[in-house]
Amino acid sequence: PFTGDKIQVVESSASGFILDAEPVPGNEADGDRLAHLLQSVVTHHHIVPEYVGADTLYGFGRYRAEVDALNLGIQVVAPVFKPANQKGMLSHDQFTYDVQKQEVTCPAQQTTTKFYVRKNWEGLQYNFKGSICAKCPLKETCTPSKMGRSIFISDYYEVYEEAQRFNESQQGQEILRKRGQIEPTNNELANHHALRHPQTRGRDNLRITVKLKAMSVNIKLIVKKLGKVAYKDPFVRQKPRLRGAAACA
Repeated sequence: PFTGDKIQVVESSASGFILDAEPVPGNEADGDRLAHLLQSVVTHHHIVPEYVGADTLYGFGRYRAEVDALNLGIQVVAPVFKPANQKGMLSHDQFTYDVQKQEVTCPAQQTTTKFYVRKNWEGLQYNFKGSICAKCPLKETCTPSKMGRSIFISDYYEVYEEAQRFNESQQGQEILRKRGQIEPTNNELANHHALRHPQTRGRDNLRITVKLKAMSVNIKLIVKKLGKVAYKDPFVRQKPRLRGAAACA
């Protein structure tokens, strides 16, 4: 069934210009095009960004690996996904994982090496014996399951650990904050340039429309950067007032 489309936008945090914008199927995972979009930016603009800031859904290990495979030295900076936790129970972060021993240790200092592979999840599911958990003084705050507590360890565990350390650094925090700069641009494209309800049919036609709208946003930004000129804007969407130079398309 048709699920609609969504627009993925790459913006320069330094200049505010849109570097690329692509329509994709609405049910496509957000990070599936990340490496492709970055390669497109490098190819068409001849610039190689040091970092790409994105939200959590772009930060899964597979997408980080695909960007690394471009061999462009671009680092993905995105919040690290945390597995869902049962309400009121001990969090995943309170368990420790020994990569070399492939061993998980719980807060009560019990360990397990028993796991099974979760291919679809790209990782290993570790399980503590139910008989051991039943005698644990922390059971009431750990798991209601009679089968014992289970902990998922991603194939990208070490990648996530390194990413989390960088995210907590001052530089990482600054890059993550810059990610929010794209929201006004998304709003402008969706509402001021009618991409929330585009009057086009077919993804090819939509792609042309998206490119033209992105160009319009960039042209307006160029005019604003050239300097402020007080004049009465005939295209105001709010209460009439003197405004800085603007360009509309």
